[in-house]
Amino acid sequence: MDSKEIQNVWVLATFDTSDPLGSTEPYYIVQKIAKKWDTHIFAPNSGSIDSAHEHQLPATSLGAVVLLNFILIPQFIWYCLRRPPDLVYVYKDIFTPVLIAKILTDATIIYDLRSDPYDQSKEFETKKADRRIYHLMLYFGYRLHRFTLPRIDGVITLSEELAERIQANYGVPRDRIGLIPLAADPQKFAPVDSNNERLQIVYLGSLAEFRGLDDLVIALASLDPQQKSRVRLDIYGEASDHFINELESLCPEGPPIEWHGYVEHELLAESAAACDIAVSPLPALDSFKLSSPAKIYEYIALGLPIVATNITPHKRILNENCAVFVPPSEPQAMTEAFARLIDDDEYRSQLGIEARQIALENTWEDRFEGLCDYVENWQTNPSEANS
Repeated sequence: MDSKEIQNVWVLATFDTSDPLGSTEPYYIVQKIAKKWDTHIFAPNSGSIDSAHEHQLPATSLGAVVLLNFILIPQFIWYCLRRPPDLVYVYKDIFTPVLIAKILTDATIIYDLRSDPYDQSKEFETKKADRRIYHLMLYFGYRLHRFTLPRIDGVITLSEELAERIQANYGVPRDRIGLIPLAADPQKFAPVDSNNERLQIVYLGSLAEFRGLDDLVIALASLDPQQKSRVRLDIYGEASDHFINELESLCPEGPPIEWHGYVEHELLAESAAACDIAVSPLPALDSFKLSSPAKIYEYIALGLPIVATNITPHKRILNENCAVFVPPSEPQAMTEAFARLIDDDEYRSQLGIEARQIALENTWEDRFEGLCDYVENWQTNPSEANS
């Protein structure tokens, strides 16, 4: 059976796959799966996905984990007996439906892991507090992934480093791991001509203490007075009042920070396109070495010059023709990078043109074609665990 013969597909997730903010890759991939095949989506979606049969879950995160792995067991058995799936595409923390489909059907089962299910969550949590119950739950999840992943047909992930981690930590053969990096949406995120009174420096993404935002604000506050008077920092994403006040206290003399909060994806593309410089100040955390920041692809699609820390995930996508790299956690180096871009209009333009070209060569259409190739290969050559 090749991918053209697939008719019935299940997609299972514990998060909202209809909202690109926070789940960029599932948002695009699930839409393309639904467009190509008859697709049933089991997820706590807040919006609809065209052409899909949606089985909306009333809870997210831990609640969705309980629903999918325990409460809905009879429903999945009934679905398998009534109309078995040909392809099951599943995200982390979901085990029981996978094993039911493996036992009762001939479906090709693919896990999509954008991060290590255990190590990344453990590292991020240590930035907050030592919560023993939480870490015990993480370890239990690790053991379940360790049991499930070697028994399915394939795992999709986004980098060679993460593929090696999955192979080592979860016992998945390397030929059962496919690489599908994140990508750009150059139609939705497109450059526009800006005529701002101040140069707008934009940050998109998660607002948390381990994202390097303090270094960013300190760097901008260290610009000379004339340069500070020419720029504004625009931050998109939800944050607590405490977090906002902490960052603003780092730049009492400017430049100004414009907090946009949560913005719908369509409006986000339009608003960010009017900015002049993009920034990704991620520190050198071990988990980030394995990741691929979605905002970088949005920046390059917008044709923006980028100031980015010289960590692996940035350098996997960017080069010196479209970005200015700075050492992580060194605000002074970031200050110098911004100063150069502020003072050199032609340099900003050159970087932006190259960024846009990279985006055009890395689209979601390209990524989905690669996914279909993996599906066909794993169908034609099922894993020994399924033989």
